[in-house]
Amino acid sequence: NRLNCGLTGGKCRVWLLDEANKTTPDAQSALLTIVEEPPRHVYFFFCTTDAPKILRTLRDRCTVIPVLPVSEKLILEHTHRVAGLENVTISNELSTLIANQSEGSVRRALKFLDFVKNLDAEEERRNAILSADPKKAANRIVQILVWKPTTPWSELAQILQETDEDI
Repeated sequence: NRLNCGLTGGKCRVWLLDEANKTTPDAQSALLTIVEEPPRHVYFFFCTTDAPKILRTLRDRCTVIPVLPVSEKLILEHTHRVAGLENVTISNELSTLIANQSEGSVRRALKFLDFVKNLDAEEERRNAILSADPKKAANRIVQILVWKPTTPWSELAQILQETDEDI
């Protein structure tokens, strides 16, 4: 008996809670009963990057499907394919840098590609990718706050603007 899960008028309902780790413990507790014995036509998906913040009792009622990093080889292939579709010329060296910096995330790799598609010089593209690393930006901000606490907030804001937090 196959269920039709169309967007409208389907026979099932899907509830997707993204960033489920950000829900309060009370909200998670309220979900326990319905998740334990949901109606046959209802499916719950709890997406998180921080599973320990989900109540153990709620996690025990779920099937965990880990999302593993994508191999650099697949990211390279995908980056070249998308670059071709977008008519963006990209060197092998730059695509390798993108694959390496993306840390197994195709989404992050595509964000890097988007950063560099309108830049002409190879060195400019390379620097754009390297400067977009949020970990480096965080380190720069901490160093400024610790060693130069009188730095104007506008300088810190500039660092944040140069870094895409979604990367």
